[in-house]
Formats: sequence, C-alpha cells, structure tokens
Amino acid sequence: MEPTLESIKSYPRAMHFYVYTVYEFVLEMKCKKVLTCGVQNGQGDRAILLALDKNKEGLLVSVDIKNRSTILDEKFSDYKKYWKFIQGDTTDEETIKAVRDTLVEDGKFDFLLIDAAHDYEHVKKDFENYSPMVRSGGVIFFHDTVNKNSGAGQVFDEIDWPEKFNCNWGSARVSESFIVGMGICKKP
Repeated sequence: MEPTLESIKSYPRAMHFYVYTVYEFVLEMKCKKVLTCGVQNGQGDRAILLALDKNKEGLLVSVDIKNRSTILDEKFSDYKKYWKFIQGDTTDEETIKAVRDTLVEDGKFDFLLIDAAHDYEHVKKDFENYSPMVRSGGVIFFHDTVNKNSGAGQVFDEIDWPEKFNCNWGSARVSESFIVGMGICKKP
C-alpha cells in the first residue's frame, strides 16, 4: 500500500475507516472531477488527491466554512495542482455558484463526498444543491449515515435510487460505540 495513504489512514478520526474506500473509488473510476463538501482535517481530501495523482489527472474541489487551505503541508505540496479550495457555507448561493463555476467544460462531477454540517436540513440542501452537478453513473458518498447525532442517515434513506449501500461500521475516536457509517449511492 502507498505509504502516504497509510499515514492518512492512521490518523484516528471518524473518516479514517473510509480512507481506502474513497481512494479506491476515485482511482478505479478514473475520476476527473471530484467535489467534497466539508474538509475538517483533510483525510478524505488527501486520499482523493493521491488517487488523482496516481491517475495523473483530475480536479478536487473542496468546500468548507472554515479556511482549510493549509491541509496540504509540504508533504502534499505536489498535489496542489489537482486542488481548488473554496471557503464558504456549502448551502450559500455564492458558494454554490463558485462550485458550479469550476465545471467549465462538461459541467459534471464524477464523485461527491457530503460531510459538511450534519443536521438534516444542511445535509438535505447539500444533496439537493450538488447532486445535480454529478454525472449519471457518478457516485455520492455520505459520511456519518449511522451516527445518531447526524441527519445524513435520514437524507440517505430518503434517496430512491436503485444502487445504494449503507456501510454501518467504523467508529470515531470519541468511543468505540460511536458508529459513523458511510452511505454510497450511484446516480442513475
């Protein structure tokens, strides 16, 4: 396994259970355009950037309400060519427009990771605002679909798409009983 990917996974956060999964989806789908809503410490984003680099092309657009532009330290400086960071609330019209503006050629993302604010209304808006920007056959991941303190599971359950799967494993560093989950669905 790629040593840099191993180091990303070793950081004990809720996302670390899904680092390999995110990496493999982006790598094997040969994604050219990826969007992440929510960055936090950048585990998912770094894994995506590694996959884009392995494929030698692509763009990751990351959106977070806080300035997360420093997640790519000197160890990840070579990956900046694949990355655009947008600071803003994912539900804000100005932010949505900034994301849409990154889609100048074909107008669609191959992969979307929703992991910003976790209340039901915010997750629902992220899905409603950004899923139309995902191509048919593209994949959408929802983090925290089993977390009882998150609205992601309810939004995921409401999606009536034929190809979807909810991974109900992976605990956060808070406690081993704090299960987070990852919902995966393929856009028809």
